[in-house]
Amino acid sequence: MTDISEKTVSENTVTHPAPHRTHAVLNQSVPRTDVNEFLLDTVLAEGVARHDADWATSELTDIGELVGSAGFQHDAELANTVIPELKTFDRWGNRIDEVEYHPSYHRIISAAVAHGAHTSAWADPKPGANVARAAAFMLFSQVEPGHACPISMTHAVIPSLELQPDVAALWNPRALSRSYTPELDAPGKACGPATGRPTRNGAACDPRFR
Repeated sequence: MTDISEKTVSENTVTHPAPHRTHAVLNQSVPRTDVNEFLLDTVLAEGVARHDADWATSELTDIGELVGSAGFQHDAELANTVIPELKTFDRWGNRIDEVEYHPSYHRIISAAVAHGAHTSAWADPKPGANVARAAAFMLFSQVEPGHACPISMTHAVIPSLELQPDVAALWNPRALSRSYTPELDAPGKACGPATGRPTRNGAACDPRFR
């Protein structure tokens, strides 16, 4: 009969074989992570300075560090590999017709909004404002292009909204906001600024589409 103490020692000293490596991969570049995508883009950095937006260099440098990080790149991968799921009914049987995105998608679009990649040129118009916004938009969208749709459409919608002052009064402050929330809601209530298509309750603040 095996002694209990001997059995315990035996279980605790079990070793596992090393992974079986079949070959070495030599035809791939090293991972492009934890780099500053703005500082490494000489043409972009020089263009920003040349076209009156050198005042935005500090924030663009922060964005370049963010989008070049391994964490942001992993979020970008998840946003494009975890398929959005259509929720037609809630748990109580009510019709909702919502699309549920992976949280990584919302983290990405939240960061883009926080840095003004959507409407900073409208919120603070000055020389170089459109150049700075375009540079921020480029840095975000070159790593994760899916969220470029609601971000660019929010920038583009401002002139159209201003053609109807009563609508602009409701939507412009929200479109210019740098805060983001993914929840669906009706006009006049808090929701993210991204625009695109009407939601089931008439609001155009559903950012969860590409």
